[in-house]
Amino acid sequence: MNTFVDILVTRLLTNFFVQVAYAQPATPTTGIPTGITTAQGFVNLLGIVTDWIFVLLLIVAVIFFILAGLQFIAGGGNATAISGARTKILYGVIGIVVALLARGFPFVVENIIGQNSAPLPPVVKRVFVTSTLQNGNLGGLAGGDSICAARASAAGLGGSWRAWLSTSAVNARDRIPDAIYERVDGARIADDKADLLDGSIANPINVDENGNTLGGPSVLPWTGTRADGTVSTQHCSGWTSAAFGIPGGIVGRGINNNSWWTDFGPATCSGSRQLYCFEQ
Repeated sequence: MNTFVDILVTRLLTNFFVQVAYAQPATPTTGIPTGITTAQGFVNLLGIVTDWIFVLLLIVAVIFFILAGLQFIAGGGNATAISGARTKILYGVIGIVVALLARGFPFVVENIIGQNSAPLPPVVKRVFVTSTLQNGNLGGLAGGDSICAARASAAGLGGSWRAWLSTSAVNARDRIPDAIYERVDGARIADDKADLLDGSIANPINVDENGNTLGGPSVLPWTGTRADGTVSTQHCSGWTSAAFGIPGGIVGRGINNNSWWTDFGPATCSGSRQLYCFEQ
């Protein structure tokens, strides 16, 4: 009789796993994410997987309980049959415990990675136009950055700063972080880098490091940069030339909030212009 029960157990379990392997279950209503690009996406996928594990383990546990009962009845008090039935009951209990642990695992992971915590505040970076003027020989990008750092320090702004400048070796858009950009007076410039480079900005960058608004057509900072943040063909030889004439360097227009804010037109490198400075 024990042999019959063992054969029955083997066949039932074999058939069960074959059906699981070849079954075409309905797609879960939540759907499996096509790509895990965020922590929340990972938690969602983990929840779907553990839901399947939970159901399968419960089914297996029930099967073990049924088989234990059959073996106990068929054994007729035989010690070996009783021992085998107890083993199957133990396996069933273990299956239920593991199923419950699997079901709770996504909640543990979610708390560990902080999905239930408050979202972090967005990063805000400040922007200003310099109150000082300089010709096209800035001493390269490093010289432009030094000017921005000096102006920020003189105004007590703190932080690390870079000039909005491009050369043939690097684009201005690659020299600044992706953030919310605001003038030093708190006025919004752009919601992020993509917004900064989409051809318009929320407010013109015409406030200097001291919080003073600069007006008029004379606010023409050196940029060497197109509206999309890439280098133009004119950049005063990488900001190392103060030569008179054209080609010179592309300037922006500080009173504009369209694409002219960074790409207004060329100016001779011998002229004195401002710089846009972006916090890092």
